[in-house]
Amino acid sequence: MPPPPRDPAVDPAWRNAADPIERIFSLLGHYRALIVETGGMDEHSAGSSALKTREPDARVRELAAERLQARTDAIFECLVQAGRRLPDTLDRLSLAEFVVTTMEGALLQARVFRDLAYFDRAVSELRNYLEVLLYGRPIMSAPIRQTLAGIGR
Repeated sequence: MPPPPRDPAVDPAWRNAADPIERIFSLLGHYRALIVETGGMDEHSAGSSALKTREPDARVRELAAERLQARTDAIFECLVQAGRRLPDTLDRLSLAEFVVTTMEGALLQARVFRDLAYFDRAVSELRNYLEVLLYGRPIMSAPIRQTLAGIGR
């Protein structure tokens, strides 16, 4: 049996990210960049085809399932590579599915509301969640620090 298909966005997204956790966010950033570059929000979400009809045919569901599985597999690979940085009791497959659910939901909201801020907020909260798992608390990013530093000037 051939290996499952790999998400075509993985290799370019991971090219410049060595850390497995940062590869997850690089992949999310890659999808965001594709949305910005194409000016559209239809083709990047695995579930977008399913939205176009009430009951998608079997082939549409199969293709969407393949895309979702490829994305889940890629994220799972990163979580496994993170090793002991993450809690031993963490169900990495469930977390990989949660990451993909967050990405797909964020893409859906950005598409419906025609506003990438929905995607950005979801990814930001996902990062906070992973930082709590990694460090016990969210780590404030440089852009947030800069924004907070500018308040009250």
